[in-house]
Amino acid sequence: PYHVWRPVFRALFDLSDVDDPALLREHVLVRLPADPEVRERAPLLNVVLPLGLAETELTAQLDGNLRAENTRALLLRLLLDMLVAAPALLIIEDAHWCDSASWALLEQLRISAPALLLVVATRPLDEMSGHPAADIAAEYRNLQRDPATLRIHLGVLDSETIAALICARLGVPSVPAPALELIRRNAKGHPLFSEEIAYALRDMGILRIERGECRMADDAGNLHDLNFPDTLQG
Repeated sequence: PYHVWRPVFRALFDLSDVDDPALLREHVLVRLPADPEVRERAPLLNVVLPLGLAETELTAQLDGNLRAENTRALLLRLLLDMLVAAPALLIIEDAHWCDSASWALLEQLRISAPALLLVVATRPLDEMSGHPAADIAAEYRNLQRDPATLRIHLGVLDSETIAALICARLGVPSVPAPALELIRRNAKGHPLFSEEIAYALRDMGILRIERGECRMADDAGNLHDLNFPDTLQG
């Protein structure tokens, strides 16, 4: 739960360089509001940060929906307290992995802090396999319908842009046409997939980079015969 919120709360408490659990607890407890209600509920933060805080007498009694409601209320309180002091931009990455608790917190924050600039980056849920319309969170649909929402659809990159991206990643002025064609055919305009194929061709020795120039290896053969995976995970 709250997986997509974990980077947010690490940033909120300035924990980017802190991994030791004892130091994490110290940093968070110092930054928590002095409000006794917040302090009593501090162990509920274990769900978003690896604090290992021992249960208080109050939180030990919380279970099920009551615990979920108290956790969401605490997280919302901290977000509002820490974000209203100055103009803020909050980015939720990979929102397609949001669980129901994460969506609920996102919606409550959106309603409670209308001045907050909120960026939600997600794959198009309507088009994803495994996400039939009935399973798409109501909060996501509410976000889409909100008149204040600006929806920006990012399509695939064109061939020239992919070529420029590959050259930049490999640190060369140009890449041989057969390699670019293989990348275009397999990655179909997906930038990260294109990069990974280019790195694979380099690491396999098919692309040789020498003195800042990129060329095909003499024994590269026909790239169409390569058995490349057709997914980014592969």
